[in-house]
Amino acid sequence: MSGALQQIVLHFQQQHFQDALRLIKGLPRNIGQQGQVLHIRAVCHAQLQQLDEADKYYRKAIEAKPNSPEILVQYTDLKRTLGLLDEGLVIADSAVRRFPNDPEVWFSRALTWDIAGNAEKAISDYKKVVELRHNHAIAWSNLGQVLRKTGELEEAKKALDQSLVLRPRHPQTLAKRANVLHDMGMLEEALADQAEALRSLPNDPAVLAGYARSCQRLGQTERALVAYQEAIRLMPSDLLLHSDFNRLLWESGYKEQFLVSLDYALGKTDETRQGSLLGLKGELARLREDDDVAEEAFRQALPIASTEDRATILAGLAGVAQRRNDVETADALYREALEVQPDATKFLHSYAGFLMEQQAFQEALILLDKDVADDDLQRHLALKALACRATGDERYRYWYDYDRLTASRVITPPPKYGSLANFLEAVQVALEPAFSTQQAPLDQTLFHGLQTPGNLWDIRNPVLQELKACLLECVATFLAGVEVENDEEHPFLRRMLGKSDFSSHLKYTGAWAVKLTNQGGHIDHIHPDGWMSASHYVTVPEQMSPDEGSKAGWLRLGASGVKGLQLGPERYIKPEPGHIIMFPSYIWHGVEPIQTEEPRITTPFDVSVG
Repeated sequence: MSGALQQIVLHFQQQHFQDALRLIKGLPRNIGQQGQVLHIRAVCHAQLQQLDEADKYYRKAIEAKPNSPEILVQYTDLKRTLGLLDEGLVIADSAVRRFPNDPEVWFSRALTWDIAGNAEKAISDYKKVVELRHNHAIAWSNLGQVLRKTGELEEAKKALDQSLVLRPRHPQTLAKRANVLHDMGMLEEALADQAEALRSLPNDPAVLAGYARSCQRLGQTERALVAYQEAIRLMPSDLLLHSDFNRLLWESGYKEQFLVSLDYALGKTDETRQGSLLGLKGELARLREDDDVAEEAFRQALPIASTEDRATILAGLAGVAQRRNDVETADALYREALEVQPDATKFLHSYAGFLMEQQAFQEALILLDKDVADDDLQRHLALKALACRATGDERYRYWYDYDRLTASRVITPPPKYGSLANFLEAVQVALEPAFSTQQAPLDQTLFHGLQTPGNLWDIRNPVLQELKACLLECVATFLAGVEVENDEEHPFLRRMLGKSDFSSHLKYTGAWAVKLTNQGGHIDHIHPDGWMSASHYVTVPEQMSPDEGSKAGWLRLGASGVKGLQLGPERYIKPEPGHIIMFPSYIWHGVEPIQTEEPRITTPFDVSVG
């Protein structure tokens, strides 16, 4: 190696990239066009963010040195940096074909698939990496993270465990495993991993946010609030952090601090983020029914909002105008929001509800006459059913077939308890610590009562896990007895076609506990995240209405949950301790206020069918 080349390599190794480039440019042409020099030149340009030049010299380096997997990997990395993922995948495909036994070319392609959002192909390539090099700790870590995205939590944990065997106590991997453990309901273990990660990464906002959420779900409210505050200080523009923090403040009774974090963040961020922050402030204020604060925030956000945020802000302003009975303004704002985002189902649903409040049922039906994604289906059906009922459309009764699709059944307790009463008493004791908040969540339907945070089944109490199994068994038994014939068009029954044993097909999508106190009840609502919903009664006050008179504390079905639309309940069901009342998630339901100081405790839940 010549003296000039030695100097270039030395500067490169010392990361003196400008000096290395200066010497390269002075080399004779025959040396400057050698593969090694072109490669060094490409890397230097990349490190100096001279990305067009880097691209140019990577291409030349590949021509001069075609048998180097390292250059192909680095060129793929550059394309990812530039956001040119399709071009990066072309290069990565070529590298995999030419060097199928090199784990780094597979890793480069896996990372590109990962960033491109193709989890299936990323998982396949990460698995190939660890097959070729079992001690590739980063591949194991990334594999675990992608498996979490696809919901394969057990496999994700195994991959992250393996990465930590190879790199014990690695903080980023600990944080990834904590996220998986959190999703699995292993909250104490998640918190331990997050605490360990924070020892090395005390100023990592993502780890702090995960720690805060684990503390919150474990009922460690004060710790959660402190961690949220620190995460927001480090990442003031993060909307989810602000939303979670302010909701926790509200539920914990810290009303005077509500929305303060958003005012702080607005002073710490530039205009490109302020529109989103103001939009969130408006939405949270609107949920609190503080319409003056909501309108001011929305108005401030509108001139600086992105296109996506603009539709949300317009819909928020429409909601404020609707609550003030300013019909003309609300109508115009809802229409404008849909013009900005015509395919946004959430705005369509808000506008349809507004139209029905104005008795414009045919117009609402026209608006709702479209297919929607499964995530939006329950709300879509609930609104469409109300419009059909109001107009005498026969589809309503087909969907709201109470005799066929709803039921009240008593659960079968585990034999070791000896009686249903003993089991329910154990469940009540297990639930009591879970009521850790001071008031109901902002966007919940209950009044004069409390709701447990998070997923009830994440609490690893054996009694609650036994209850979980009992409830699912009860639902499966009911569904097995529902007759299903030629119901391909029915939004609920079509999911049951071809199934007989539902125990292997049902999956919980949510569960919580509710404690209602005197005058407590539920406004009419539906469960958008379920397919079938149910309420299980742990305690029922003895003084609750025993007859058909006041129906205090009874569950009502069918009454309109759209404000201003006067369609009354069609069926009442009297709760009994140990009973479970089941119905499709799109059926409107509510609870008549109880008239006793003795609390009523339920464990509502949603399930889906595979």
